[in-house]
Amino acid sequence: MEASAAAESAESVCAKYLEIFRLRNCTDEPAVGHLIALYRGTPSVLLRHEAAYALGQMQREDAVPFLTEVLHDATQDPITRHEAAEAIGAIGLPQCIATLRQFADDEAAEVADTCRLALARLEHQLHKGPCACEKRPAELLRLEAAAADGTPYEEAEEKADGGGDQPAGSAFLSVDPAPPADAAPLPELAAQLLDGKARLFDRYRALFAVRDAVPKEGEAAVLALCDALEDDCALFKHEVAFVLGQLESPVAVPALIKSISNENEHPMVRHEVAEALGAIGSPEAFELLKAYASSDVEILRESCQVALHMYDREAFLAAGICV
Repeated sequence: MEASAAAESAESVCAKYLEIFRLRNCTDEPAVGHLIALYRGTPSVLLRHEAAYALGQMQREDAVPFLTEVLHDATQDPITRHEAAEAIGAIGLPQCIATLRQFADDEAAEVADTCRLALARLEHQLHKGPCACEKRPAELLRLEAAAADGTPYEEAEEKADGGGDQPAGSAFLSVDPAPPADAAPLPELAAQLLDGKARLFDRYRALFAVRDAVPKEGEAAVLALCDALEDDCALFKHEVAFVLGQLESPVAVPALIKSISNENEHPMVRHEVAEALGAIGSPEAFELLKAYASSDVEILRESCQVALHMYDREAFLAAGICV
């Protein structure tokens, strides 16, 4: 499982990052094999984490044995094991419940929390059935890949849908760790989001409901998400940062800068914050990202290198990454 201990160069990290998301958009069996090979061939925790993430987003059952192997391997970095557990949850096979239960009390908090979250997602799916937002992402990935090949998006969508009606899901191209909570007034959702005593799964549901409310609620919803960056749970904060990156709202920049500047913050959070700042592309974050691009913390350093590369929008759009 282990690759050479030699660190990846900044150029190599950025190139492989783009390749991961290109492969994610393919959603076919060869792409799964290439992602697994990329994982095995790099020492980078960032790239391994992103490869595991991509495998989960593709929702291919043939990725489960490898992801299970990663989760079982206690010599792996907890960040990559966490991502493997999240990917298993995203794929959503009931037969994975026993594996997730096995690691729900793992000594690494980020692994244990993720396994409990994935279990709650699977249990919710078994009782309620997958909602539209959970059914659509793999199809949307194929549409994005078709668009990258020059097929008009509307034409690709019509072919994928067979001309029929399809339930609308979330506007975001991701398989989320929890479905959004039912629509409710923003203050109610924000209270659930920030309730540290609530079940993590319910807080995640509020998180995605607030995200989806941004078109209607505007800055108030973004600022509610920013408040959640002050939480005690590293796993939760890293997901908040991911969502802020999806939203690409400049309103979030001050809170993100505060988070990445906190030397005591979990590297998993700072890594996700760096990528969020890159996705937003704010001028005021550029110099800070440059400074952290030489950090001694590998995943932060590499994430900042990728984030700086995100300022070249064309390269990322060509790889099918929405920034």
